[in-house]
Amino acid sequence: MVKVERGRVRKLIRDLKRFKGNQVKIGGSGIAKNEVELECPQMTLLLKLYSPGKVLLRLNDASKRQMMEHLPRLVEFPELNFEIHLFLATITTNYICSWYSKLGTDNNDFIAEVYRYMCTIVEDVVLRLTRAVEGDRFLFLVDDFASILKDHVEATEVVDGQFAFLREQKNLRFNRVRKEASDEELVDAYLATQHAIFDPQTTIEASQDPRNLYLRVITHKLLEAVFYGRKENPLESGIVDLFVVGLVGDFILDKAFEKLSSPSFIIGTVLAKIAEVTSVEPKPQVKESFVTRVKNMYSSLTVLALVASAKKQEVLQTKELSDWLVFASPIFGFLNSISSFQRRIPVGLYGIGIVQTILLSLTSVSAKINAYCSLKLLKLVSSSPILDDQCMAENLKNLRMILFEDQKESSVPPSQTKDVAEKLFSNVRTICANSGIPLLSFRYEGETDEDIQACFVNALARFESQQICNDLPDSSKLNQLLIVQTLDLIVARLYPELVDLGT
Repeated sequence: MVKVERGRVRKLIRDLKRFKGNQVKIGGSGIAKNEVELECPQMTLLLKLYSPGKVLLRLNDASKRQMMEHLPRLVEFPELNFEIHLFLATITTNYICSWYSKLGTDNNDFIAEVYRYMCTIVEDVVLRLTRAVEGDRFLFLVDDFASILKDHVEATEVVDGQFAFLREQKNLRFNRVRKEASDEELVDAYLATQHAIFDPQTTIEASQDPRNLYLRVITHKLLEAVFYGRKENPLESGIVDLFVVGLVGDFILDKAFEKLSSPSFIIGTVLAKIAEVTSVEPKPQVKESFVTRVKNMYSSLTVLALVASAKKQEVLQTKELSDWLVFASPIFGFLNSISSFQRRIPVGLYGIGIVQTILLSLTSVSAKINAYCSLKLLKLVSSSPILDDQCMAENLKNLRMILFEDQKESSVPPSQTKDVAEKLFSNVRTICANSGIPLLSFRYEGETDEDIQACFVNALARFESQQICNDLPDSSKLNQLLIVQTLDLIVARLYPELVDLGT
């Protein structure tokens, strides 16, 4: 029988208590690893709503799982579901609970009611989004978005120091007897023709902001569609209707609109992330003799022929079940717009056009190619790590922090656009080198790497604040046009009944 020295064990435990178990400093802070102090008002609210009377001192993996079991299931992904509730709880605490706190009172029933309404909205959006991206519908959605991007890139292309749309506006006014207009006035006139949020005639009262009115109308119409035929309808109560419409329209959509259209987000977050994701390691370049290069080229062509033969059989065996047309996809037009492929290699584009025309004339073959490409693209998207539960939850968390965390107003430093452009150019050059595609074939005569890099910088500069548009710091009307057109596309896809009604 082994004798246990209880006194020594107690002493050991007593000594360990001085270290506050599992306490590990991260980045110079005293935050415990995988263990976070539960002091955020969002978790306090969720506990009050779905685990009344229960108190959690810490939010670790175990307590988080317990909390997740009590939350309503809005999506099938547990981590994403938890982050959605944190997102909604942040809205509630920032714009409802804080208001009651300033009044020195509380109204848990009203808070719970509004939170329940927001959960219903999320459920409806998720259900409609799932339907909108099923099968070929996803590809058509991507096509529509690519078409918006293509038009935006072409309109905001800078040639001889002027935007393409501004040059077109001046050409339209040429030879017409009209009052002289400044560049700023022409920009405002162009934006007013592109969307209602830039048109002063959208509002009756001069003091009312067209964008604010537009988002409120969109919100009200969306709520009508979401709660149509439901027993609980916030629109039946004038006070709740005004509050929920104001909450969603003013504090959610408008705030998200400002952040998502800001140069700091588009350049510093979206494009910087694209530069990070597309980064690849260069393959070691070995000098080869002419004979070796010829042998390698012959070997590559042989492999390519075998692969093409196998793919041909695979394509011919594909069932013609797709309505999506790969050759008519605006994605190619968008890629041509951002790469200037048509101007850099006109013969190459002409050759592609001939091949495309021939394939389109072969109806049966074209249909099989469309079905094959559709199937492969959908499989590629469905297996993408971006649709992983943890990845989606992390992205939503980052969005929540961007939208609702108190941050100082910042603008894009001049160096950031240049840094992101340089990174993208480096990625393109490395990808071309690894693929055996000579970058020289895409150059204009006498064009250097510095010239191409400058083209990348100019391409990204369209997303910066523009003095000619009278943009505020970290704001861009051209970016706002792109975002509101994307918003219109999403609303039209998710709520087609609003479009059918001519809303």
